[in-house]
Amino acid sequence: MKSAAAEANCEEKRADQLADQMQEKREARARRLTIFGVLGGGLVGILSGGLAAVDPSSMAGGLAAIAAGVVASAFGAAALFDDPRYDFQHGRNLLREVWEGPDEPSLFPQSVWRFLNRPLRDDPAQRSLRETLIARWHQDGRLGKAGSDTERRRMALFFGRGGSYDIEDLRARAAMMDLLEAEVDLMSHDLERLMQNTLSLGAP
Repeated sequence: MKSAAAEANCEEKRADQLADQMQEKREARARRLTIFGVLGGGLVGILSGGLAAVDPSSMAGGLAAIAAGVVASAFGAAALFDDPRYDFQHGRNLLREVWEGPDEPSLFPQSVWRFLNRPLRDDPAQRSLRETLIARWHQDGRLGKAGSDTERRRMALFFGRGGSYDIEDLRARAAMMDLLEAEVDLMSHDLERLMQNTLSLGAP
């Protein structure tokens, strides 16, 4: 069970670290584009001022001022809509196994799989822990809005072998892994309590 929790934790950290790196690159590029926009707009503004001073009646100054605005807007828009992506692969996919729910697991130990698929006594619908986990993914919006293109894309991406991820995709996958790890850790805590109770009952 600890191996399953450790693998979930490793996959969570891997997604989070890549998202952090991509965020840093996005912010650095946004800063560069902002600087270029300010400098470009300033230079064209100086040019328009010079043309207006030489010939106040000329349309060149006005056109140059418009060009300055276009330059600044173009760099600003490029910074705003920058969306870096990365090819993120996950051949061993714990999320897919939870999502598909096969009778026999290939990635989880049998004990953990039985724990995840046992009906919850305090759940009115008698759902399993695995089913409530999937419900939480939906409820927390990790897959996107129900029926949306984002949901369809993320379902194919998250439960497949990998593909082109953006920062938000990586953050969502890491959060799903974190929740899975927490549920597997819960099993470890339950077993530890059971062992302590058993030992205390057997003590003289």
